[in-house]
Amino acid sequence: VISHVTGNLDVGTEGSLELTISNPTSTLSMTGGILTVTDQSGEVLMTGSDRFPVPEVQPGEAISVSVPMTVLGNAAIRVHTLNLKLSYTVCGNEESWEEAFTVPVTQRIRLEHGDAQLPPAIAGELGNLTLPLMNLGKGELRNILVKLETPAANVQSVLVGSIAPGETKQAQLTFTPFADSSGTHSGTVMISCEDAYGNTYEETMEVSLNVGEPLPEL
Repeated sequence: VISHVTGNLDVGTEGSLELTISNPTSTLSMTGGILTVTDQSGEVLMTGSDRFPVPEVQPGEAISVSVPMTVLGNAAIRVHTLNLKLSYTVCGNEESWEEAFTVPVTQRIRLEHGDAQLPPAIAGELGNLTLPLMNLGKGELRNILVKLETPAANVQSVLVGSIAPGETKQAQLTFTPFADSSGTHSGTVMISCEDAYGNTYEETMEVSLNVGEPLPEL
């Protein structure tokens, strides 16, 4: 009776459970439907009430239902097992249908960064950028990439890798300013990553790069 169960469930927020309710009979309507959803861990709750009224489902019909849900702030970021029970009436007889489904609980990516450290560089000589990155979320962040773009040098990037919850890592990136690029140049640093569920995050920050004259040859 219930199928195609998916969730929009983030830690500490209100979300929803999307599902399809089908009436497999060819002649009888399902009326007075009441849906209840329970989480084995108690960390995912129905919003407002533990009884969700379901519209009448005609014979052979399938309807889409969105159930408001609330995820507690201390909920574990993992796949949760939700038990769905549908009670309904057919021809005056009370019927029920029950099954468990697994739905992931995620958290919005919380990747924070400090100030980009860009010491003065010398045209034609190796320079460097340092950027502290902090994972303030409860899940691991993966494939963290930092990329520097500036008119004074070729595009450079570094793959930081993964950062565990509560961990800080330094992104270290090297570049060589063009030989004729002395002066002050604007640029951007792009930071991107993803979590264990494939959710992605990207941020761009403005930076300024001071490039000095090439050192005289001896």
